Amino acid sequence: QMFVAVNEAVREYMYQPRYDPSHDYEHIQRVVNNAHQLYIAEKKRNSRLITPGFDIVAMYLGAMCHDIGKSKYLEAGKTQEQVVEELIMQCGATSELARKVALIPVNVSFTPQYTSDEPSRIFDFIKAHPEHAFVQDADRLDGLGAIGQGLSFVFGGANARRRQQTAHVGVILHWERFQDYLPLMKTTVGREEAERRWQEMHRYRTEWNRES
Repeated sequence: QMFVAVNEAVREYMYQPRYDPSHDYEHIQRVVNNAHQLYIAEKKRNSRLITPGFDIVAMYLGAMCHDIGKSKYLEAGKTQEQVVEELIMQCGATSELARKVALIPVNVSFTPQYTSDEPSRIFDFIKAHPEHAFVQDADRLDGLGAIGQGLSFVFGGANARRRQQTAHVGVILHWERFQDYLPLMKTTVGREEAERRWQEMHRYRTEWNRES
């Protein structure tokens, strides 16, 4: 029942006007599925990330809520951690579980890993919360490949600044931003899938350049 309640709350939250179609409920569904597939595959390989204390409930909830309260869509006067924690508790989760899950979305973002001591901090965080590695990889995979390129175009249509640019800029920006994703993947299977999707982006860019 808690999962059903969280799912409904997340769906309602993600269809608010301030969220554009590049970050909507369908994105959430794909990230949850990615996290699930990564978990199954890594478990078969006896991944060191799946420790005895691995909390699969926290992983699924973290994937479901990873874009809730995201900074660029956040309501004034609240932190992302507060928004996520409140939503999950309203759906029947214990305060302990809610606090644990709320830490995952805060650390999912790509940008912070290129600031100060963030890379080492994230790895330390994953040691304590291995579920985060699966959610982060799952989210990043959705930015790669055919889906990722499509989302780049969608965001270009929704963002005021990007609307002043050409469609070609959408291809360039997608390439430039996500070329740094591969070395940042935390799971073995996630890295392999990221490489496959990156090759798909190579093919797409080659065809785009040929046609243009």
